[in-house]
Amino acid sequence: MNIAFYDGMLLQLGLSTSSPTIVSKQGIGTATINFYNYFSRYRSSPKEESLNLLSRPDKEVLEIISEQSLANQFFLDYASSRQGISVKNQQNATKEALTYTCNLIQSVFSDLNAAFSERSNVNKANTPQSNNLPNLFKVDKFAASFVLLDNKIVLVYTVNSLCEYLKLDFYHANLSPDSVKHVSICPYCGKAFRMSQRNNLYCSKACKDKSIRANNKKSPYYSKYRYLQQYHNRQLNRLRSKMADSLPEMQQLQNAYDTWNEWARTEYEQATRDYNLGQQKEQESVEDFSERLKRKWKTLTEKYLRDKTVYK
Repeated sequence: MNIAFYDGMLLQLGLSTSSPTIVSKQGIGTATINFYNYFSRYRSSPKEESLNLLSRPDKEVLEIISEQSLANQFFLDYASSRQGISVKNQQNATKEALTYTCNLIQSVFSDLNAAFSERSNVNKANTPQSNNLPNLFKVDKFAASFVLLDNKIVLVYTVNSLCEYLKLDFYHANLSPDSVKHVSICPYCGKAFRMSQRNNLYCSKACKDKSIRANNKKSPYYSKYRYLQQYHNRQLNRLRSKMADSLPEMQQLQNAYDTWNEWARTEYEQATRDYNLGQQKEQESVEDFSERLKRKWKTLTEKYLRDKTVYK
């Protein structure tokens, strides 16, 4: 199989004629995403990083492979190549191809997990990517040639296995100098997705919101923020009944509360991220965090609340 990476696309090319023909094309990284997400469903549990397809009945495994187009293509190619070569019949060829493909899928899936994990560790360390490329899925020596495509010289790789195909796709999606949208794993749902400037950690806003809610329950910073938020809100409600004749001043207090709440929410979200990811070497204590929120509130409201006994 001949593939090339051109203008953000992975092209499968036919080279049987004098000029190359495009057999199929898809976005760089799409093959990696589709393969990983499809076979993730067949792990024994969501926390497992490996597959064990060979423990399933042959008929079931055939159905699983047949529904993943890339894996099925390499399975059929291998089965076809084994017919008539030290194999007595079609059934034996299919069985041999099935065992070979299962082992290959399991190996590639395990390597992808390791590569995603290694990339994640590099990102957490905030280390330049060029100096810490994952050891797995680097481009080694592939049979390659140059062809003229759309009046441009394009490098074409000859790949002979599923492993080589995904190795090249992963490299060009994540590690190549011209990589734009990297492929990563969503820390909430575990699916592979294409990162963007707007979304570089979670695969969707839904996963981001669910993760924040789940982490909030574990975060000691959230409980402090939430306590102060509710406390100030209750006191403002009490002040409204006492300051019915001072609407302009009450509006200024409300504006101060809104400003504080937005700032405090941003601060606790950052503190929670650092806490969960372990990125901050000297993590701010919960007590210091609480005092910092109180000082901010005092700075914003001191001139309005100096004579208001409701806050004393």
